[in-house]
Amino acid sequence: MILRTTFLLFGLLPGITTAQPVVTSTDLAGLKTAFNSLQGYTRILFMGDPTCGGCMGHANDLRNQILNQCDNPDLRMMIVWANVPGFTSVYGDAVNQAGLWSDSRASFFWDTLPPDVANGFGFQGGWSGCNYAWDFSTVYLDTASWAGIYPPAPYYCISKTGCCNSYSIMNEKNQLNAAGACTATRINESFTAHSGIEIFPNPASNEIHINIPPKISFDVSIFNALGVLVSKTQNHSLIDISFLACGIYVVQTSFAGIQIRNRFVKE
Repeated sequence: MILRTTFLLFGLLPGITTAQPVVTSTDLAGLKTAFNSLQGYTRILFMGDPTCGGCMGHANDLRNQILNQCDNPDLRMMIVWANVPGFTSVYGDAVNQAGLWSDSRASFFWDTLPPDVANGFGFQGGWSGCNYAWDFSTVYLDTASWAGIYPPAPYYCISKTGCCNSYSIMNEKNQLNAAGACTATRINESFTAHSGIEIFPNPASNEIHINIPPKISFDVSIFNALGVLVSKTQNHSLIDISFLACGIYVVQTSFAGIQIRNRFVKE
């Protein structure tokens, strides 16, 4: 309820625009190229339909319980939305779902093949041993390379449809922890990043800019991965971070009783 109220209040502020998320239309070959371009990073690849309730819930869990709680800058999330049999999803649905994410470690794709041909990029019986074409996520370690028609066997796979290891997002997170690919932050508040408040550049070396609307009094607090306050300023949209150690930080922007949190990486 608090989060819903936050967004309603935020939407009333003038001068705020919503950034258009980038969703790449691709086929199986294009996804393979994108996957291999991220070799050297731990990857989570998700397939789901953007109008399927279970799929959206799975994606929300990936965002809120893994990406928003894992400090590893070498973690990447590949979110693939597809129109699968039984649904009537379009590209705009994929864009709307991508708009819920704000972490630069996530990338988004739309399956351009029709569902009767693609059935989710031809997943049926072919990808990672899954018998379903949608609603699953697979973990690949940084050494994984996609050489054949389908990607290699994943390090770990979960699915709400039951094709791999059943479904428990915490089990997937535990697998990431076991592989040393996820360090849970101790900042326990939910991350309510909003597209109207953006931090740039990101990553940054010397300073970050907060694009908060003018004529608004605000406070900016920066926390490290342990939840320790390392910087606090008032009414300054250009923040010096040159003194900070390299790592992932949380910027909390507070105004009019609202708190908005974003992440940035200090190089």
